[in-house]
Amino acid sequence: VRKVAAEDFEAAYQLIMSRSPLQSVCAYVCSHPCEDHCVRGEKDEPVMIREIKRFVLEMAEREGWKPVALRKPAPQRKERMAVVGSGPAGLAAAYDLARAGYAVSVFEAALKPGGMLRWCIPRFRLPAQVLDKEIDLIRSLGVEFKTGMALGRDFTLSQLQAQGFSAIFLGVGAQQGAGLNIAGSNASGVLQAIDFLRHVAEGKRTAIGKRVAVIGGGFSAIDAARTAVRLGAEQVFLLYRRTKDEMPASPAEVAEAEEEGVKIMYLVAPQEIIAGNGQLKGIRLLNLVLGEQDASSRRKPVEVPGTEFVLAVDTVIAAVSQSVVPPVGQDLTLTRWNTIEADPQTCATNLQGV
Repeated sequence: VRKVAAEDFEAAYQLIMSRSPLQSVCAYVCSHPCEDHCVRGEKDEPVMIREIKRFVLEMAEREGWKPVALRKPAPQRKERMAVVGSGPAGLAAAYDLARAGYAVSVFEAALKPGGMLRWCIPRFRLPAQVLDKEIDLIRSLGVEFKTGMALGRDFTLSQLQAQGFSAIFLGVGAQQGAGLNIAGSNASGVLQAIDFLRHVAEGKRTAIGKRVAVIGGGFSAIDAARTAVRLGAEQVFLLYRRTKDEMPASPAEVAEAEEEGVKIMYLVAPQEIIAGNGQLKGIRLLNLVLGEQDASSRRKPVEVPGTEFVLAVDTVIAAVSQSVVPPVGQDLTLTRWNTIEADPQTCATNLQGV
């Protein structure tokens, strides 16, 4: 920021690129918690750190600047590294390992790398070419990408070790949406936000009707609602069980959704999906009030008896949570949440070198 203030833009670019990969991705989609703590905000408004970064990176693209930090690779080491998954974690691991001199191969189940960045963040928030340039930068370090390769289907961890990989990094992500656990949630017309966003990103035709309800208050919920608007839905409702102050999505994202016509209904909880004759009719909701704080340090929603009402919709999109689908048959120890158990300090699993 000081370099930009001094109009030393190339030096600002070199500082940005000296730290970690995916900088332009951050410049587009980071929720910028740094700005929440900027002391300038106590006077008027925080310094727009994310926008400044994006400005510098776009200037670097026009000027053809290249990162000095990548000009001097580390001495090549003999060990080979395997990275499973090419989302943000896998890409960052591949980048750091390659810069440290290791030969890195990334195995990705999808046909293109990028994970959630590619398939679940809409293109109006993160253009595909921005992500592709970041991946090309990592590829330029010698990282090999093997797409269409799923752990458990096309290879196993023991096979990777037998092929000579000294260590394996697992970045499989939370690729499955959590269910609603209410009556009628299996009805036709009830979608998972993750699946909905992925289908749209893949260019698949997605019929959603005129009235859409999205359940949730996080980034995926906002993305699904704004995507539904772009698909032609006449009315899109975002249903959230707390108030705007407790929403996980950033205030800027919420404001943009509202500007695009999304109607946000606060302090409501879904009770039942109503369907008939094979067609979704609506969703039964109940009003809530906020009670005492819960384990998340947010006030817990409390049901108000006798306040049920029905919202008529053609499609319901659930964006309440995501879960990990653990690789099958890999002898990995799992937690009670069905995630892969790992040491909190070293990230090591129960398998040597994984």
